[in-house]
Amino acid sequence: MKRVYSGIVLLIFTSFLLHLLPGGIAIAEDEIPAGMEVKKVGDLRILVPEGAKVERTDKGGLIFVESTSEYTARKLREFEERISELESSLADGLEEIKRLKETVTGLEEGSLVSKGNE
Repeated sequence: MKRVYSGIVLLIFTSFLLHLLPGGIAIAEDEIPAGMEVKKVGDLRILVPEGAKVERTDKGGLIFVESTSEYTARKLREFEERISELESSLADGLEEIKRLKETVTGLEEGSLVSKGNE
């Protein structure tokens, strides 16, 4: 019987401590491992890989962290989109440089012609 009471006391004490720590156990900035970050989901703070998406279900309060393969596929897709944007921006910049070179060449030729007429 004494064992049951000590189990109940332990359960009550543990639940009391959990109510005092609604955000979970605090993690200092210098304790976060490389490649990891702390994300807040509702009242919880969880440690997840950097950039990982975290979802919380409406029913049951389950928290899902995307798998490594989902994360990798999403990051590759984002990199491909970014590379396409950079290639487009580079092509626009090169076209602008070409146009400016033609303008400068035209101005230099016009300047030389006008100097020759003087």
